[in-house]
Amino acid sequence: MRACRWRIRFHSILSCPSSGLDTRPVPAAPAASVPLRPTTRTKQSFADRRVPKLELRNEGKSSSAKITQERAANSLAPPAYRRTLASVTPQQDDPEARLALWRALLNVSERLAGRCAVFASRLPMQDGRLHGEKPPKSIANWQLVEALSLLAILLRADDILTPNVTNVFGKTGPIPVREDGKDRWIWTQPNLSGGISGLAGRPDILVTFSGGVPSPSTALRVIECKCREQIGAPLIRAEFGKAHDLRIGSYLIWSFYTPNKAVIEGAKSLGLDLVSLGFDTDRRGDLIGKPENLVAHVANTLEVSKRHAGFARAQLKAGEAISKKMTEM
Repeated sequence: MRACRWRIRFHSILSCPSSGLDTRPVPAAPAASVPLRPTTRTKQSFADRRVPKLELRNEGKSSSAKITQERAANSLAPPAYRRTLASVTPQQDDPEARLALWRALLNVSERLAGRCAVFASRLPMQDGRLHGEKPPKSIANWQLVEALSLLAILLRADDILTPNVTNVFGKTGPIPVREDGKDRWIWTQPNLSGGISGLAGRPDILVTFSGGVPSPSTALRVIECKCREQIGAPLIRAEFGKAHDLRIGSYLIWSFYTPNKAVIEGAKSLGLDLVSLGFDTDRRGDLIGKPENLVAHVANTLEVSKRHAGFARAQLKAGEAISKKMTEM
């Protein structure tokens, strides 16, 4: 009862206007700023802010400068928000380099004119020859690199034993040639199975010493064309598995962008030749300005890879190391 009377008395004092007490509500203190947990929308906004989209219009800067800005901004963003080449159409990533590849193809096809005719079509027809100022939009960058590699091999061959080379941007072959006095056959995008796993594979370019159905028993060297922005350990290990499964002699991987030095060295240790086209190096102006320089770069690199047979050497070295281990087991 006493506690109840005290509550009634206190309430009456507060409610009485003559009590002299200020009964106005006290304003609430400002809440402390608490960082909110980022939502999906917040992350997306951050990604859009830190990694701007490519603008290919000429607004006072060359497209190459814009590409450089894009890659610089890309390196600052968290890994989860970094743009990859898969999110960019083949025509958007570097139009100057794309045009340089096309001009190099026109250059080498003209130089091959006295030895064979080159066609983009499946059948040899006049309309199917390489022509025009720009590459067709339907042809991706990796297809341009693949076709240029194919024609560069033909350019360095002792003899081309066919009058027509067709479908240079797709599946073709066998194309018979003679290299270093020996018969060779070139295939693009052939289907074959691994010699160890039996798993299906489809290399971009395969060179064999037989004109029969391609197989690991006749495969000599492989050329792969990668136009993704980043090449890392997973891809290198995957390509090593393919090369090992095919019992290949040399395995060259073209990269549209210059890979990390550690990745290049790691690939080399495994016997893989990981080589940049050079469009994002100080050679860019030289390669884009003169098509013959790009042709020479591709042809020389392919020749060096062929003669070095890096993958076969690495496999022999690994076999010796394993043999020593076997003696200790």
